[in-house]
Amino acid sequence: MAKAVMDSRMLDLPLSEPFYRWLLAQEGSLTLHDLNCVNPDVARTLQQLQAVVRTKEALESSADMTAQQVAEAIDRLELDGCPIADLGLDFTLPGHPTIELRRGGRDIPVTAHNLDQYCKVRSSKSLHRRASEVFEVFHFLPSGFHPSTSFMVPYYRVRWVNQH
Repeated sequence: MAKAVMDSRMLDLPLSEPFYRWLLAQEGSLTLHDLNCVNPDVARTLQQLQAVVRTKEALESSADMTAQQVAEAIDRLELDGCPIADLGLDFTLPGHPTIELRRGGRDIPVTAHNLDQYCKVRSSKSLHRRASEVFEVFHFLPSGFHPSTSFMVPYYRVRWVNQH
């Protein structure tokens, strides 16, 4: 495969759409939908947490409640009957306590008040981690074949078929 890429030969590779976007240096446009392509279980969990975030935002924009009532209602938000604070989440990658999602993340518990931040960084880190795993396959190419290097596939050379 490395030889084909180096010789600019066309390859038919079954890579995911998020990976192609990463190749085109469009990783900033990756979303939770893209995470669903590479890790559906994590995406499903984050979608459930996002539903809680939307409920929180609705509470915050409610004109019928005082600030104190809104804060109390947010503190009572739950996921499948469990209060958010009791989920035992912090700003580390689950299963990898040494990988912090933000500086000092192991000391920051996830609550209903910072759940939106957690969802954003967790989604981003999961996509980055998965893409990095795929890019490790290409480590043998002369330029290192990493999106942060100068080796990029020209946009007109990359095409993918949307199978949806």
